[in-house]
Amino acid sequence: MSLKVLICDTDERFVERASRFLNGHGHQVLVEPLPDDALYLAAHWKPNVLVLSSELADAQDDEFMAELQNLSPRPAVLLTGQLDRFDAAWRAWRRAGDELLLKPVLQGWELHQAILAALEAAPANRIAAQQPAQSAISA
Repeated sequence: MSLKVLICDTDERFVERASRFLNGHGHQVLVEPLPDDALYLAAHWKPNVLVLSSELADAQDDEFMAELQNLSPRPAVLLTGQLDRFDAAWRAWRRAGDELLLKPVLQGWELHQAILAALEAAPANRIAAQQPAQSAISA
């Protein structure tokens, strides 16, 4: 199963490595570093997963987070954050996250596991039984 993954993160090294890993595993990837533009893309492209920098998410107002939560269908939200900025990551996760991935991400399987966890924790998966997330990404 191929996933649609939207990445909104300004960490160019992470974005490049994540995109390469996901594309290499047959997934469609779009990258948009601006949160408002990423929200627009999420509403129209309808990704399965939004990988969102917790620093960018934490800097957004409540309206942005409400719009993100009200997307239909709402993508699973995987927040990324630096370990030394755990406070921002925690605040963003409490407002909109399904899973949190702390950087640096050294191996592709770390991203893989975090996406699986976000998919399993997403509201759509809590409401309706869907195809198991394990088949979504091949390690």
